[in-house]
Amino acid sequence: MRKYLEKKYNCTIWQDGRGYHIEVDGAEVKICKYMTEVEDFLKETRGGNK
Repeated sequence: MRKYLEKKYNCTIWQDGRGYHIEVDGAEVKICKYMTEVEDFLKETRGGNK
């Protein structure tokens, strides 16, 4: 799921003890607790058809 979202939305997603970190163009934009939150955030901010 992570690799799919990274490719679809051209971002980097990594995980540590705080949750999933989303990076766009080298800048961290959000930390989410669950992967579903990551997907929803990317759909809203990066567009669903990229």
